[in-house]
Amino acid sequence: MKKTKPNFFLIWILGLMFCAMAQIPLWGIMLLSVGYGVLILLLRFHQSMLWLAYLIHGVRNQPEKALKLYDYAYARGGSAGAPMIAYAMLLMERCRYDEALQVLREVQKRSDLKPAMRFLSRQDLALAYEKTGNVIQAIDEMEKIRQDYDCLGSDFYATLAYFYIQADEYGKAEEVNELSATEEPGGAYYDNLALIAYRQGDLAKAEELFQKALEADGTMLSPRYHLGLLAENRGEPDRAGEWFRAVHEAGVTGLSTVSPEAVEEKYRKYCV
Repeated sequence: MKKTKPNFFLIWILGLMFCAMAQIPLWGIMLLSVGYGVLILLLRFHQSMLWLAYLIHGVRNQPEKALKLYDYAYARGGSAGAPMIAYAMLLMERCRYDEALQVLREVQKRSDLKPAMRFLSRQDLALAYEKTGNVIQAIDEMEKIRQDYDCLGSDFYATLAYFYIQADEYGKAEEVNELSATEEPGGAYYDNLALIAYRQGDLAKAEELFQKALEADGTMLSPRYHLGLLAENRGEPDRAGEWFRAVHEAGVTGLSTVSPEAVEEKYRKYCV
């Protein structure tokens, strides 16, 4: 039999009703409410720490402090949908991919996720699979999402196309990539086409498309990095160094399509 979790909010409301019937003064009700809140905190300490980390992460924008609390709370059994999803993304930013995958797998077992959070967590799970080197599983998860949802945005299709590129399925990648350009093509659309051309050895076409990707979205890192590789291939170290410096200064994380290690290697080679 499934264990029913206590509804602490309902208990608090019932308590307020009892206090009102017992004619307890306002200061007494406030004191009892504070005491009840402290009791819940102690009874669900690690759960509370997980939510505290979530607030520090999202509201205070202090990811390093939040990560320490996330690690502490999760390791001791703290469990809550939204904080766990945010925690997993923070782990991936820090290249802790295996840990993120474990957290997101656990999230999928929860029955209390709202539809929007469920959708988000499944996309994040697919990304975690790709980051841990299991691109086939990542594609499988994304294709299941396609079956389950009717309206998907351009970012979804651009990501799926990128996964197909990683799997060397270029025809499928081009097909899916077209779905990401329902209106005006974005930077990811051109970047995907550029990656296909680059992998197939058409370097002139790749360079043109990487430039188009930057024109569409000047914040993208993948086009800059690959333009650096193309300059390096042409024997233009100064130009390559400019591109690699730009990528390095933009701030690469574990969520970027270009690995922090690869960027650091090129930066040290040409810019230090």
